[in-house]
Amino acid sequence: MAEEPVHQPHDKLFKAGFSDIPTAAELFRHYLPERISGELEWPTLKIELGTFIDEKLQGTESDLLYSVRTKASKQACFLYILFEHQRKEDHWLALRLLRYMISIWEQLLGKDPGVKKLPPIIPVVAGAERPALAMASALLRFAGHDCRPHF
Repeated sequence: MAEEPVHQPHDKLFKAGFSDIPTAAELFRHYLPERISGELEWPTLKIELGTFIDEKLQGTESDLLYSVRTKASKQACFLYILFEHQRKEDHWLALRLLRYMISIWEQLLGKDPGVKKLPPIIPVVAGAERPALAMASALLRFAGHDCRPHF
């Protein structure tokens, strides 16, 4: 009997690597700016269930959502990693990330309608044409944050 062909091998490799919590924590600690990574309690890092990618883009993107507590407030925040399999630059990436982030917050509110404050989401974009991990600087600039390159 012939084996079934592997569909979306990049997706499987991405999810296998980043589903290992110690590996994911080490990569985030290494590639996120120190002012962010130093504020997170890495032993609390865990994967959250769900995918937030638009159906028509599931062939070119993969994603994982993590929660982690902050040192100062002990409140949870999210790390959202989007892995792009496409090779051409997408000028609307920041808008797409914003949609995905809204979906994450909507899912949270659906699970716990009593939430009084939305947790921050740190978006991270990785892909074949991006060096290691890259922060979604366009989205951060839109929000008024300092987006000088950190890696």
